[in-house]
Amino acid sequence: MQIQNNITMQDSLFSNIRNNFPAFFEKQKSRLYSFFKELVEINTYSYNEGGISRCLDIFSKEVPNSLYTKTVGQNLILSNSSSNYILLMGHIDTVFPQELGFNHFLENKDKIYGPGVFDMKGGLIVALFSLIYLEHLGILKDIPIVFIINSDEEIGSINSKDIIIEYAKQAAFALVFEGAGPNGEVVGGRKGKIGVRLEAKGEAGHAAFVSKNKPSAILEMAHKVIHIENLNNSIPGLSANAGKINGGIGPNTIPDYCELMADFRYSKQSHERLIVDKLKKICEKNITGTNTKFKITSSRPCMEIEKNLSLYKVIQESANYIGYDLGCDIRPGVSDANFISMTNTPVIDGMGPIGGRDHSKDEYIVRSSIKDRILLTSISIINGFKKYIEKDVSNN
Repeated sequence: MQIQNNITMQDSLFSNIRNNFPAFFEKQKSRLYSFFKELVEINTYSYNEGGISRCLDIFSKEVPNSLYTKTVGQNLILSNSSSNYILLMGHIDTVFPQELGFNHFLENKDKIYGPGVFDMKGGLIVALFSLIYLEHLGILKDIPIVFIINSDEEIGSINSKDIIIEYAKQAAFALVFEGAGPNGEVVGGRKGKIGVRLEAKGEAGHAAFVSKNKPSAILEMAHKVIHIENLNNSIPGLSANAGKINGGIGPNTIPDYCELMADFRYSKQSHERLIVDKLKKICEKNITGTNTKFKITSSRPCMEIEKNLSLYKVIQESANYIGYDLGCDIRPGVSDANFISMTNTPVIDGMGPIGGRDHSKDEYIVRSSIKDRILLTSISIINGFKKYIEKDVSNN
């Protein structure tokens, strides 16, 4: 595959993209913000199937002609290729239930506020309008693209995980459009995550007839909480948190059941096995008359930065070409980039706009960063195409 002859030279191509962008953005600005407002004001809480369907439907109507659309469950897939493509990834769901009444889209000169503007409808706008811009230039038809918009990232991508992994296996590289760092940094690495539920069982009884070593499920779980919290940094980079506990029926009853929800974050994929082994040992030792077991309720593999440094250099080179430095973060939070990384496909996250206060009613993005990230993404797609795909096809 070759890009059209009149733009085969890299400098000429990048100049064409950069120099034509201001006029394109000015012409598209009204359409962009109107569409963005429409997306944000439709509630897409992860369990709001109706709102998610509406958003995916209006999103599909803005797709460039060079891409085909299909829906798999509540996931929208835009594509023009079946292998060796550039994978773009983003989610439409948010963490805000409808009953919160949080559905505004507020603008001022510098910022835009609303549910999901940063996490991550703003990122979807960046990705979509980058593709619209490449279509405007007549380039998109020659660039192999798959763009997945899923609807359950905030609850662990439970229904879209297998789809993401399957498409990631066939990708040359991937870009994920979660929000950028405070200075525009992209994300090259993310910690892995394990969610765990511990269950302690004891023997019920009257509180008036107890001894020091009573078979209390809550007492046993209290020991487990301390052991779990002591795991923090027992492995370099390990974060352990006993986050929610529930048990007992009243103060005058020895509790025979207690449940604990815990969260573990780790920096190396090899650490996952070590965490599980430590949990097994914690659960093996119990007060007489009690027993404890655990179950992994959710997990995302580690996104190790070493696998992504070459792609980061491509994105950094693209940023340098349009006049700014681009840092690279490792984040403790997880995203769908973790699933992509497990296939060994190079992936860079944080391609969305700059912002903050996500998962709160003060969520915002920096208005000017939308324009900057669309241009960065457009050049990065072409630069990555030339480095990862066109070169391989030419060699074959």
